[in-house]
Amino acid sequence: MSDFEFGLQGGYLSGTFNLAGIANLMSRDFENIEFIDCSIVGGDFAGSSFIDCTFHNVKFEKSELMAVTFNGCSYKNIIFTHCEGDFSLSNG
Repeated sequence: MSDFEFGLQGGYLSGTFNLAGIANLMSRDFENIEFIDCSIVGGDFAGSSFIDCTFHNVKFEKSELMAVTFNGCSYKNIIFTHCEGDFSLSNG
C-alpha cells in the first residue's frame, strides 16, 4: 500500500506524493480527508469527487482533473499548476 493510500485510510495527508502512473485514482470519492501541507504531483483523478475535505497549503501539480468536483470543502492556500481538465470548487 502506498503512503498516499495509507493516508487516505487514516483521513489525513501531509507531505509530497508523486502519483504519476497511479491509475486507481479515477472515479473515486475522497470524503472527509484532511490535506495539510501537502504536494500532489501527477495522478489521474478524472471523474473523482472530493467531499467535505480540508485543503490547507496544498498544491496539485501536473494532475489530471477532468470532471473532478470539490463539494463542501474548506480551502486555505490551494494551488493548481500545470493541471489538465475542468473541475469545480464549492465551499461547505
